[in-house]
Amino acid sequence: MKYWMLLSLALSAPTYAGFQKSQITNFSGQYVLDRGAGHADTWQRPGEAQYNDVHFEIYKEEASLRLVHPNGEQVFEEIPEFILGVEKLVLKSIQHSTNSLIVKSSIEAIVGFNPTNHLVIEKAKLECLKDSQMSSEWRKVLDACTTDGTVSFSHMLIQETTRGQSPLASFLRAILGGINPLATNDTELDNFMLSVNRNKFKIDVKAHLDIKVNLTVDGDIEYMSHGEKNVVKIKIDKARAGFFNITDKVFSALEQRQSTRMTVQRPYVYLNF
Repeated sequence: MKYWMLLSLALSAPTYAGFQKSQITNFSGQYVLDRGAGHADTWQRPGEAQYNDVHFEIYKEEASLRLVHPNGEQVFEEIPEFILGVEKLVLKSIQHSTNSLIVKSSIEAIVGFNPTNHLVIEKAKLECLKDSQMSSEWRKVLDACTTDGTVSFSHMLIQETTRGQSPLASFLRAILGGINPLATNDTELDNFMLSVNRNKFKIDVKAHLDIKVNLTVDGDIEYMSHGEKNVVKIKIDKARAGFFNITDKVFSALEQRQSTRMTVQRPYVYLNF
């Protein structure tokens, strides 16, 4: 959820009293190493003029992506490491829009290549609803998506040719280790859905490891703004893998991965931005 929301947050600008109108249609692009190109049919940032048939130069920098077009530039900061870490990245058909109550984003596909791994994410979508009164778009998206909204993707594949494991793969192996032998080095997820209704959340996803396992997690979620700090408080009520209750395994795996960004106090998990 965090990584997908970062795209929507970066496509917005600070404002007050609900989302300002914005629209981006059919943005696609790619880069190899540190430079590439892209194109959008429509490009309208909040509070700015709309441009049509826009061509971009794309620059991958140390911790950001910079898109330069004839009328200006846009810097996308806090890009996830799994995106900045690939040597070649392809983005297919990004759509994004906001009005006073709703933020919507979708990506047809993200494909990344490295000598040691291959990443594919297909049909990712975000849609969240709230007349948020937070002071910036960053906080409005967090507020809306932890109140009422959905975040989903149809397919994710992480193929690794080395013995090292991605954080996601390591986490899945920690919580599913007692269910199957987990010999494969690939991580594959299908039909991921995070749904939030009045701060009640449910996660459904099918994990492909050595066997297919349906994972479900449910509980409560809340965004808390403390000055410059942004905290998402998650209460995990139950986690299941098929017929197995894996709630304790999930907490144990999360506790072993605590950091300045994530702390665990059962039954709560705190994400810090």
